[in-house]
Amino acid sequence: MTSINYEDVYAVFLGYIKDNVFLSKKYAVAEAFMKEWLKKAASKPYTRRIFSSLTLSDSTESISFELKCPIDDDTDAFFVKDILALGMVVAWLTPEVRNKVNIAQFFGGKEQKFYSQAAHIEQLQAMLDDARLEQRKLIRDRGYLFNPYLSEGS
Repeated sequence: MTSINYEDVYAVFLGYIKDNVFLSKKYAVAEAFMKEWLKKAASKPYTRRIFSSLTLSDSTESISFELKCPIDDDTDAFFVKDILALGMVVAWLTPEVRNKVNIAQFFGGKEQKFYSQAAHIEQLQAMLDDARLEQRKLIRDRGYLFNPYLSEGS
């Protein structure tokens, strides 16, 4: 069983985002958000299915896991940090896309006055889709490349 710290995943997540408003929050507030996003990322079926065991411990702020197709502890740890951080990006972006202000612009009959906001929403949605796709491709490619049933010489 391999273990990583929440902080390690947070560091990868913060490398993916460039949000000055979020980064300007007090660390305790930002950490509370990141912890919730981490739990959301770990609970998604597409992510969860790659693990034979996965435990998040809030008391020690650590994640213990075992992948279904392990390679080695270091490689597995880097992979899991990346997968969970990308899941956190998806959890972070989802409320931005579904923001009440953004939705009201389209359902309030005032769309013609908000061309730049419409483009902004499209960009947010594209970022969200890209993050989801990148995470799924990473999971898929690893499963394909390191599947013991498909590897040569087996």
